[in-house]
Amino acid sequence: MKSIVSIHSMNEINSAKALGVSTVMVGLKDFQSGSDGVFALEDVKALKEACDEKELGLMVMMNRLYFDEETQSVETAVEALLNMGCRILYCDPMVYLSAVKLSKVNQLVYDASTLMCNSNDVSLMQSLGLDSVVLSREITLEEICAIAKKSVGKTIVQVYGYQVMAHSKRHFLRNYMKEINKDLNLEDLRDLTLIETTRTGRMPILEEKDGCRIYTDYILCAIKELDAMKEAGVDEILLDGIFIDRNEYSESIQCFMDVLNGADAAEKYASMKQKNDAISEGYMYTRTNLLKTEGEGR
Repeated sequence: MKSIVSIHSMNEINSAKALGVSTVMVGLKDFQSGSDGVFALEDVKALKEACDEKELGLMVMMNRLYFDEETQSVETAVEALLNMGCRILYCDPMVYLSAVKLSKVNQLVYDASTLMCNSNDVSLMQSLGLDSVVLSREITLEEICAIAKKSVGKTIVQVYGYQVMAHSKRHFLRNYMKEINKDLNLEDLRDLTLIETTRTGRMPILEEKDGCRIYTDYILCAIKELDAMKEAGVDEILLDGIFIDRNEYSESIQCFMDVLNGADAAEKYASMKQKNDAISEGYMYTRTNLLKTEGEGR
């Protein structure tokens, strides 16, 4: 089972290699949404060369929804990244159509956030010739394993990090500052949190060009579930470091790599939980949508 981690800068490549990960992930400036680290296209080129030297894979996030006037710029960016040999994490069909023109759809990774939650949808996307598909972040371990077992291609599962709870095209922070007459620009800041009146934890909030995202107040840590995922056929795991202290993130990656190499998963989870109470199993054992059976009322 291979691993994908997010990085902030070129300086993190050596540590990623030392930890034994397979792929590093960054966002492409102006084309990404909710990426841990954001790189301009010219910097991605230098990063790819450095990754090649270290025998690391590079995945680049182009996971926004694009407008018609962006068509040409999207096609140009896709062509540049695919020609470099990068994999592209995407959700907008414009990226796929751009790759079709280049006959390089096998370098695309489809990530529709919450939509890939059954084996038919996953297999349909895989049948397009894509490299892989990221499964929904809001399904249980049982559902993940069921999909992976039926999958005709490669699957990826996020196993660590904050998860998006709400995403809107509205710019909540900008609108709020306007409402309270504060001339304060909070866009692209990755150290902001909210505390809801009905919750106790801090929820990271990120406002970017494409709108605003609010994240869970917990950090998903599916380290005890790795063996089941591996047995089911999950090909890659994704550890997202957005909003997480870099030292803690590095230590967490090490824990996951240790478990993949035979360490006791329960002990590692307990250790991580002791250091940060925000660590959680997330939706691994809790269905987000419970279906009522006949006779239970509305």
